[in-house]
Amino acid sequence: MSRDTDRTFARSANSSSAPEKRKSAAATDDDRSLDVLEIISRRRRMIIAGVLGGWALAAAYFVVAPPVFESQSQLLVMQKDPRLATRGVGRAEDAQAAVSEDLMATQMQLVQSRRIVSEALTATGLDQLDSITKELDEDETAADYVIDNLDVTRGGEGQAADARVLNVAFRHSSPEETQQILDAIIDRYQAFATETFQDVNKEAAELIEQARSELSAELAAAEEAYRDYREQAPLLWTGDESTNIHRTRYEELQAEISQLGLDISEAAARLAIVQSVVADQDQNGATDLERLAVIDDKNAQRVGVLVAVQQGEADTPEFLAAQPERLASARGEVDSLMRLRMRERELLEEFGPRHPSVMNIREQIAVASEFLANKSSALGVGDTNGPLDPEQLQTAYVQLLARDLETFKKRRDELETLAATEETAAKNLVKYELEGESLRENMERQQALYDTVVDRLREINMATNYGGQVNEVIAAAETGEEVWPSLPICLALGTLLGLVAGGGAATVAELQDTSFRDPEDIREALDAPLLAHVPTMQLEHDEKLAAAIAASGSELQRDLVAQHLPRSKAAEVFRGLRTSVFFRSSQGDVRTIACTSPHKGDGKTTVLANLAVSIAQAGRSVLVVEADMRRPRLAAAFNLQANDGLAAVIADGAEPWDLVLASEVNNLSVLPCGDSPENPAELLTSPRFKEFLEVARDRFDYVLLDCPPVLAVADPCIVAGVADAIMLVVRTSRDSRPEAEHVKEMLDDVGANLLGAVVNCSDEGSATHAGGYRYRYAAAYMPEETETHAANPAAT
Repeated sequence: MSRDTDRTFARSANSSSAPEKRKSAAATDDDRSLDVLEIISRRRRMIIAGVLGGWALAAAYFVVAPPVFESQSQLLVMQKDPRLATRGVGRAEDAQAAVSEDLMATQMQLVQSRRIVSEALTATGLDQLDSITKELDEDETAADYVIDNLDVTRGGEGQAADARVLNVAFRHSSPEETQQILDAIIDRYQAFATETFQDVNKEAAELIEQARSELSAELAAAEEAYRDYREQAPLLWTGDESTNIHRTRYEELQAEISQLGLDISEAAARLAIVQSVVADQDQNGATDLERLAVIDDKNAQRVGVLVAVQQGEADTPEFLAAQPERLASARGEVDSLMRLRMRERELLEEFGPRHPSVMNIREQIAVASEFLANKSSALGVGDTNGPLDPEQLQTAYVQLLARDLETFKKRRDELETLAATEETAAKNLVKYELEGESLRENMERQQALYDTVVDRLREINMATNYGGQVNEVIAAAETGEEVWPSLPICLALGTLLGLVAGGGAATVAELQDTSFRDPEDIREALDAPLLAHVPTMQLEHDEKLAAAIAASGSELQRDLVAQHLPRSKAAEVFRGLRTSVFFRSSQGDVRTIACTSPHKGDGKTTVLANLAVSIAQAGRSVLVVEADMRRPRLAAAFNLQANDGLAAVIADGAEPWDLVLASEVNNLSVLPCGDSPENPAELLTSPRFKEFLEVARDRFDYVLLDCPPVLAVADPCIVAGVADAIMLVVRTSRDSRPEAEHVKEMLDDVGANLLGAVVNCSDEGSATHAGGYRYRYAAAYMPEETETHAANPAAT
């Protein structure tokens, strides 16, 4: 019961995964790519046929194509250098200058131009040649025909690739006329180049001379106008440069006004700050030194003079004599005292009033203050008018700053008035400057044009005598030589055409070919492992096989190489298949294995018979059941005959073990089909068939069932539904990929457990059928087919 459950579960899982496997197979088919080397290998005969056909066409064309003759000529094209007249002649190679790239291209186009060709043919009457007129189309002229067959290139060969030469070639059907036409074209080209150069030089010289005369008069007029302007313009001149004195003065005044603006801003800011500090000191009180500290160094001397005047001492000789000394001494002492006060304030903020550094600085301030008081008494300033009041000094300082600010503003107003006057005068002179600039530029332009025209006229005059082009024929045209058809070129083109045609046909055939290209395609299409690769074996004329059969006296068919030649390579392949079956059957308790194939002739019966022999040789008991009741061939392989068999067991309920026949191979028994029934499919669906398999499964280690092809009848799908697994035999040369995928779908639909695939005749190409090893699978499965088919023995 447990084994039935396991098999049912496995089939259900396999059936449920069928859609996914189909999708995977379809995706794999879409991913197939063309391998060029494989296409060449498989379709080489088609490609070779294409090449041979191309050669045949090339040979036919070479025979029937009209001959074409070619005549060639070479021209040396050089440009004479007119500058040699002024610089002298140096080395010989400097006598002529090389032609520029643009000029070479122009000469190439000129040789094959319609004008040159038409005039050459008309002047010589060559346009009426019969060999030309018969080649013309309805709307084509002789010049058109010649231009189409005229080829002009430049340069030489090898290291002379940059040579300044023109290679002119003409192709035509007549060798003599080819030379005549080319000579006429070269002569007309040389004449045209000479005429054009002379005409161009003469016309250019006349035009340039006329331009020079006109420019000379215009230049004289421009110079006269510029001289008159300089005499009348109210400007100062330094050589050719003019100076506007009012603009210079205006710029100086603007600079001074800008500086006054800075001074006013500075004085106003200083006055505002001092007034704010004084107001704060008047309100909160301040020491004398703090009041004196407001006065800056720059104004200290001025304040001192002001105070002295107020005290009446400024006019005495003694005051004036001692004033510098007093001021210098007072300034130094007051500065020292102010620095000490500022240092004291910093130390107080950093350390506090009781810090040793603060106390030390206070002692220094006391000493300086005492010294300053003593010094003031010694100078006798207070003897006459009393001590110097710091508040008065501070007031005097504020008044001094206010007067400075007022003086700055008044000076700025005066300068702005002067600047406006100078600006007006400067603008009046600008129009004179612009007029002078315009006149000077016009004179310079006229001079430059005049100089250019004179230089060009000089060059034209020299070119007339020393310039020009050199168009010399260095290789005259000769009688035309036959250049077409060329046998090597025809063969090369034929080969190319054949390769394209053959390769295209091979590619189309490859795209339309649905057969398997290699065993790997089978694995991808079936989504199943490959159990073995059975090669093509030549057995009909195998003397070694015949000797082995004769020595053993075996009555088995020659196809059973696993029995007749157990040490052969073919027998080793079947032993490998046996190993794969053992390994995979052990994973799912697989004991009953059906064997089928997509088509007849794929070799399923022979493969199954040799597998059965190999399993029996391994000491396992094997029952081979001939489940192909339409065209039974298995019993004949073992040289067994019986009237009753599997059909009688299912239809009549006969005892199967009475009908099982022992074969020549130890451990191998065969249940033949017996007489072919009329309803094999119905018999296989009978419960008796399933019961038989269950009993046989217990009596034998392996039960192998030989089934008909899947695509021929429905019998294999019925057997696959009751067997533990099914094995599919496929041939790459006979079975197509769509057919194999269809077989896989049919087996998946019935829940079959696909054990794997055996690739029979794996060394066959996809489009070949190897000879030998013929198993006479005489007839088709349908009644109306004849029994004349001969198959490969490994393809039974």
